[in-house]
Amino acid sequence: MIKLIDLMKESEEVLQWKITGEFIGSDKGIYEPENTKFRNYQLGSNRNNGMLTVELNKNGYRIRNVFVDPSLQGQGFAFRLYTDLNVESVKKTGIPLSSSEIGYDKKTGATSLSIEGQQFWDKLVSAGYAVKKDHNYIFKSNKPTVKEK
Repeated sequence: MIKLIDLMKESEEVLQWKITGEFIGSDKGIYEPENTKFRNYQLGSNRNNGMLTVELNKNGYRIRNVFVDPSLQGQGFAFRLYTDLNVESVKKTGIPLSSSEIGYDKKTGATSLSIEGQQFWDKLVSAGYAVKKDHNYIFKSNKPTVKEK
């Protein structure tokens, strides 16, 4: 006889971020420079769990948009991906991972870092992993698991 708990274990998915695609932006400078490269991630097999887009900029990677299902928030999923992307950004560009800009771009009409995004980055700042600049946030170093003073 199979126990109910065994069935639950078999059906539970270990949630991890996976790359779902890369693409080149071609908005001809409306929202970002033409030919900007982006990478999409998905949390687990269901995109409703979470999604993230990062801009793979030669001047450092930049988080463009993120969604994590409220029932999965606070479990470290975004933190782990951000820290991994920070290490990759520094390795490939020499510059730490940063957020989108805070505010609203009157020229393009593009919205930017959400209130929830600012709250997440503020937690990274409070924990010593990032700093807040004039118009965005940026990781302090390529070693985000070690707090800097």
